[in-house]
Amino acid sequence: MPVTIKKTKSSEPINWKRFPLTRIDKIDWLHQELLEKLTDLHRLADDGTEADVILEKLDAFDKTLFENFATEEAFMAQHGYPGLEEHRAKHIEFTSTYCIAIRRDIQDRNLYDINPLIRWFASHINQEDKEMAAFFQNLAENPEMANN
Repeated sequence: MPVTIKKTKSSEPINWKRFPLTRIDKIDWLHQELLEKLTDLHRLADDGTEADVILEKLDAFDKTLFENFATEEAFMAQHGYPGLEEHRAKHIEFTSTYCIAIRRDIQDRNLYDINPLIRWFASHINQEDKEMAAFFQNLAENPEMANN
């Protein structure tokens, strides 16, 4: 059975180029992968795609998402990022709120709204990840500040 997509005025394709780069190659690559997967999910929203296909795509998104979170957190821990715990809390919040809710909506109501996922991810990259990147850029420019 096709999934019904909740449409809002903010339903728009994702342009990953509008997001700041962290200048950390692995993290930037994972962000690009995540944004491409979100774009695919958004496209499926317009196509009346079957629930099992959407859930498969969400599984792929989650796998890359967890790799991204683990990579960011390991990098922050390795380099003594002071905002690590707050950043990790945002990752946990996202996982427990959005990732679970979207699956529940698809399975229980055959409905999903991709927009909260997109908004959270865009906000996280533009705020928390941008702050993290600024810290590491400053650290690269001033190596004497390194904890290790």
